[in-house]
Amino acid sequence: MSPDPAIELAPGLGVLLVAAGLLVLAVAGLRARGLLRILLVGQAVYWAIGYLGRAIVLLTVQPRPAFADNLADPRLYQVGYDRGVAAVLTLIVPGIWCYALLALILVEVLRARRWSDPDGATRRAADSGAPAWLPVFWVVYAIGMLARAATMATGTVSSAGEVESANPYLATIASLAGIAAIALVFHTRGRPLQVLLVLGVLGAGELGWGMVTQSKTPAIGIALALALRIGRVGLDRRRALALVGTGAVVIAAFGWLQSFKTVGAATDATFQLNYPAPLRPFLPLLTRFDLFQAATDVYAAVGPPWYTPGQAAGAALLAFIPAQLGVTKVTSGTVWAELVRGSSVDMREVSVSLAEGHLSEGLLLAGLPGVLVESLILLAVLLLVVRGLESKHIFLAAWALTMVQTPALFERGVLGIAETAGKGLQGALAIWLLTIMLKWLRWGPAGAPTTDRPSQVPADPVRLRVEPTGERS
Repeated sequence: MSPDPAIELAPGLGVLLVAAGLLVLAVAGLRARGLLRILLVGQAVYWAIGYLGRAIVLLTVQPRPAFADNLADPRLYQVGYDRGVAAVLTLIVPGIWCYALLALILVEVLRARRWSDPDGATRRAADSGAPAWLPVFWVVYAIGMLARAATMATGTVSSAGEVESANPYLATIASLAGIAAIALVFHTRGRPLQVLLVLGVLGAGELGWGMVTQSKTPAIGIALALALRIGRVGLDRRRALALVGTGAVVIAAFGWLQSFKTVGAATDATFQLNYPAPLRPFLPLLTRFDLFQAATDVYAAVGPPWYTPGQAAGAALLAFIPAQLGVTKVTSGTVWAELVRGSSVDMREVSVSLAEGHLSEGLLLAGLPGVLVESLILLAVLLLVVRGLESKHIFLAAWALTMVQTPALFERGVLGIAETAGKGLQGALAIWLLTIMLKWLRWGPAGAPTTDRPSQVPADPVRLRVEPTGERS
């Protein structure tokens, strides 16, 4: 059964409280340092689109449900958008504030303990040894792109939301291209023109793959990698403007990318006529960022429980066991579509994996205590990802890059994050083994020769300064 809040907020008050909670989260992110700042601010922006954007549109437009319109919700339309949206926002507000306050406490503790000292964070990111990994990631990118080409040639490309891949092994290899692209965007160094060229090629490749798979994941992954790259050494006015510009470009390009979808293009154009013209360019964005719809699933859920906390813990642990070992697993997004959304919407003819979000998943598992536990786990995973991105070990770094490649940290609950982390471990293991093989091919069984020479690619080149005496220092 869905949680039944004792107090139901007015729609306008609910919107204001959610906005205030997200503002607190953004403030927590701005007070953080290093890569954690980018991730927390990114969550605030993502949830503002996913929760607030859709709620505001439903309240102002009051759209009548139509075929292929994933924005209008027949469940809320039936009870009246004012009442229905208010009820859903009443469920969202405590969860948003819970996470925002926990994030703020975490940031203040880290600041007090100097865990995220700006100089230390910059030094860890700069001295991570990433330039030595670049040849490995270029090889991984080439292998992944060949696998992508093979999936296109054989007609086994997996589209967004598909439950199963026609060729899971080929799809796994193809996914390595995305990991490598994120790594190269995050770590590539050199002359500005060379870096810009590399970033442009990688970004175009991922956006093109997003068109082929009809998925927002490649675009979000590249945007997040660029944001992490810009914010790695701390924010100033120029870098802040670059971050805002990156976000604006991604949002502006999202509708254009969606226009390349080959399925239902005419139908999409028809239902968009039900919305005001200034809003239509943003409809694809609001449709794909559907966390408010997951919260609506919780509000409208009927029937037996989805998972008990014990079953959820078992499913999370099972997610770390590779399916290649013969373990039968069902993705949490598929279970959510069948049992949770399926309890209030006819999903018999639809097979899809949905993003539920930690807030909705926690509410359905154990109410507000469930949201608290999921929020703590999500923050812990954020810290692990930050440490992984700063790690000198390619296995940990590759795993963290996998978590950045997908929007799991922004739109999935603990079960979905566990599934992503499990797949990330497999990808990281493959990249680590490839690194060992490449080292063996280059240096032989004896290993690399020892040398006292400094790295040929310094983390931060130091300019020679000429003193008045003419001596260099």
